[in-house]
Amino acid sequence: MQPELEILIATTERTDTGFLSSVFTSGLEEASVLIVNQSVDGKRIPESMADDRIRIINLEGKGLSRSRNTALENAKGDILYLADDDVEFLPGFSDSIKKTHQTFRDGIIIFPMTDEKGRFFGKHRSRPYRMRHVDKIFSPQISFKRSFIDQNGIRFDERFGLGAGFPDAENYVLLKTLQRKGILPLYAGGSPVVMHRGETSSYFLERDDNIRTRLAVIRMFYGPLVYPYFFKLMFFLWRKGKISFRHIPSKWRLLRESRI
Repeated sequence: MQPELEILIATTERTDTGFLSSVFTSGLEEASVLIVNQSVDGKRIPESMADDRIRIINLEGKGLSRSRNTALENAKGDILYLADDDVEFLPGFSDSIKKTHQTFRDGIIIFPMTDEKGRFFGKHRSRPYRMRHVDKIFSPQISFKRSFIDQNGIRFDERFGLGAGFPDAENYVLLKTLQRKGILPLYAGGSPVVMHRGETSSYFLERDDNIRTRLAVIRMFYGPLVYPYFFKLMFFLWRKGKISFRHIPSKWRLLRESRI
């Protein structure tokens, strides 16, 4: 019996499911979808738009990690794949994801993702390998076996991610926490299963919010090493022309603001 693949989509301020046509350009015949639609303005997707393949949860408030956790808590599929509303699943994605999960027992499998020019996100290899570095993994690459979620109580830290106090690094915090428990994700290799247009917000490292988030993560996992890391990061951003030297002293406050 084929395992059931469920795509868990985080979206915001939606009033219908029309956006799915650009996410699943090749059709939805071989996967089901759980949409978590967050809104601070009371916008809702009518439950009447749900069917055998589409389920809808309207969630008040904001916070990407809260949306992810709501999806994980309500998921029904055997294989769960994280997604956003600005990606496009490529032809054959369902068979590729299912086959990989049937071949490997790993509870977390990371799949290749490209941008619109065919450039891979993160470190791509054609063959599967165990990932020891988890700092360049994006949400629409991550899949889980639901049994692994249930057995290990997998949840995102809601202090991290868009809409939270630290608006990034939710994937890194989760995967680094699991890594410290001896659980490494498997990279699937092969062809991409999803495409993301343009850059993600994580690329804009010079933004104060992103700097603050990086410092919070280093503080969480490495304690006092956050101080030398701060100076290393400032030098990197200055050398790349992202910030001017005279602005560095004003960034010192971000160390204080990074306390969790």
